[in-house]
Amino acid sequence: LILGYTALGAAVRMLPIAVIMLAVAPRTPKITARFGAHRTVAAGMLFLAVGLLAMRGIGVHANYWYIVATIIPVVTGMALSIAPMTSSIMSAVPPRRAGAGSAMNDATRELGAALGVAVLGSLAASRYSGQLLPLVSHLPVAARAAAQSSLAGALQAAQSLPPAAAHTLVLGADKAFIGGIHLAVTVGAVLAMVSSAIVFR
Repeated sequence: LILGYTALGAAVRMLPIAVIMLAVAPRTPKITARFGAHRTVAAGMLFLAVGLLAMRGIGVHANYWYIVATIIPVVTGMALSIAPMTSSIMSAVPPRRAGAGSAMNDATRELGAALGVAVLGSLAASRYSGQLLPLVSHLPVAARAAAQSSLAGALQAAQSLPPAAAHTLVLGADKAFIGGIHLAVTVGAVLAMVSSAIVFR
């Protein structure tokens, strides 16, 4: 929305995620065998933290290639971590309990994904709404609610405003959205670093 990509254009630009995953994931068994699962996963969490912290450099006029550069360590960290963690869970149960181990693996992954979206998403949304409040306090109730609910809502609300006011609202919404992302990735990076230390120990 900020850079003006279509939905399809944005999706195509995210294809490097799959390429990186396909390049790194098949190599994790050899890496794990050489350095141990705890070191491999700890390194993966550090890669993740570095990538998330690098995302703090993304601004309203972000360069696409910089975004790709931040995605590389994030996806590399995920690729390094997923397989060893799954193997650790499965090897912790006897063969007759393999079904329970697999279920636990799936449950923890789904729970982690849900908590990640809920917690980090809520932090980003809260920061966005708070930063945008001074710019929308004078708007009609419906337009104010739409603008504070999401970036797309703010862009839609701006269409009903005079050009100067619309430009101010769009720019403010863009900056507020980026501010929310910066908060979320900072908290995510701290959690990843703590996880790295725990797993390594």
